[in-house]
Amino acid sequence: VNKGLADTIKLGIKLAKTEWIAFLESDDSVTPDYLQEKFKIAEKYPDLKFIYNDVRMFGDKERMEEMSSYFQDLYPALEKISFPANVVQTFKNFKFTNIVPTFSCVMLKKKILNGINFNSKLKTALDLFLWVQIALNHDFYFINKKLTNWRMSSNSYIKSFHNFYDCHYFYAQIYSILERGNYLKKLNAYKKYLIIPLLIYYKKKIIKIHLNKKEQKIELFGKCIFNIDKIYEHYVINL
Repeated sequence: VNKGLADTIKLGIKLAKTEWIAFLESDDSVTPDYLQEKFKIAEKYPDLKFIYNDVRMFGDKERMEEMSSYFQDLYPALEKISFPANVVQTFKNFKFTNIVPTFSCVMLKKKILNGINFNSKLKTALDLFLWVQIALNHDFYFINKKLTNWRMSSNSYIKSFHNFYDCHYFYAQIYSILERGNYLKKLNAYKKYLIIPLLIYYKKKIIKIHLNKKEQKIELFGKCIFNIDKIYEHYVINL
């Protein structure tokens, strides 16, 4: 029975008997030296608990082309970091987009998942939801080698549509985590950041932003119109 990504991962974590966990999704693969390269870093930095690597895309060409802009932004951001490093600010600078390409490039210590919240409002962004929580307390290390083969699929679950409510709530969750819950005092910053990920996430869709003197609204796919200030007020108070 398919219980969904979050429950499947939690089951795997529960059954794991080793100190380290390496994720590998069913349609991806890793190079023969994947674990060797990871444990070189783990031995060099004994306190390190989160290691990830570059990936090599393969599969659907259209999907690979769509993802190329993501990597064009990601690589320069990572080049500025001296790893191991705290990457909380990098997540913020990257406008809450995931700086870790896929589950399949991650190896981490099992114990850092204790107490982590798996209840992401966006199921397809579960990895981002987990990583920002971990980043608050643990350094990351990026290996600049393509040790993971990441399949690009035209029907990837990542491309599935999410409604406006879920997206806003999710990014409210992310902002709250990165600001360690201090979101009421930073409502203006919250407004500034929150709309940016939506525009990135739906860049292939039609989104119109309407501004007038009385209120700010967003029209999504020509369907529902939401009052942005009311949404911020609701989410910030009720997260």
